[in-house]
Amino acid sequence: MENRPEEAEGYEGNKRKKPDLVIEGKMPGRPEYEFEAKRLKKKDFGIGEYLGSKGLGCFVTGKYAARYNEAAMLGYIQSDSPEDWQVEIREKINRKKTILDVMSPPQDVEIISDFPNEWKTMHRREVIERSISIFHILLDFRSKGYPAAPPVL
Repeated sequence: MENRPEEAEGYEGNKRKKPDLVIEGKMPGRPEYEFEAKRLKKKDFGIGEYLGSKGLGCFVTGKYAARYNEAAMLGYIQSDSPEDWQVEIREKINRKKTILDVMSPPQDVEIISDFPNEWKTMHRREVIERSISIFHILLDFRSKGYPAAPPVL
């Protein structure tokens, strides 16, 4: 599906914000599922981006997925272990629960059994009077000594 920009006050044309990935269903009303993805790499791309105004904050403020009750955050890990990142992100969510309008503590969920680091948080969005459940999925993109991909000819 085309990744259409979100309507937001103060942003017009190509300057409008848009989530990283939108999956459109074929159900009545053509519902969409929006994802925001953030890189996780120590010293370069930390939790601040993941939880900040360009990450989870886009959903909490209603910039993204304003019409929906669910969305997802993808963290693609480039250093440390998925377990380390999961612990660190969950602890930071708990410490910033007021800022992130957290309604309940993070809960483990299983969406895809091959992805062990998944959980859900629920956030109040007072501006649009609709709460949102965010599914967090961490994907392991650390180098594992695989040979380089063959060159594209």
